[in-house]
Amino acid sequence: MPNLVNLTVNNGESTPVAQVFKPDYIDPKTGVAHLYVPGASSAKGNMKLTLSRRLSGGKYRIRVKLEMPTVVTETINGVSVDKVAYVAFADTQLTFDEGSTEAERKDVIALMANTLSHSDTLVTGVLVDLEGIY
Repeated sequence: MPNLVNLTVNNGESTPVAQVFKPDYIDPKTGVAHLYVPGASSAKGNMKLTLSRRLSGGKYRIRVKLEMPTVVTETINGVSVDKVAYVAFADTQLTFDEGSTEAERKDVIALMANTLSHSDTLVTGVLVDLEGIY
């Protein structure tokens, strides 16, 4: 069983910047692990990552969620306040049968990771450019 430790992930900039997700807590009721990257100016800008795993009906259900807020500073009557303008979300769900092998699970994860990182016009057009498929 893995410990809840720092998780370093490079972002998608042309010169990648390592984002270090720090452990926050594990929810004792749900077992969901919470991590965060501190925001530049306030906690409102914290990127959040959650990881969970549960077994139900002979299936392991794994979920990884990412929240990336964009924070702006509003100044009203000389008082500056950070405000979340919008949040980008990613929600990945994996389901593995209890009988699945480690090799099968690794293949599914690699195929999904490689699909998301693929830079062809289909994947980039839909995920990055927000275009429809024809």
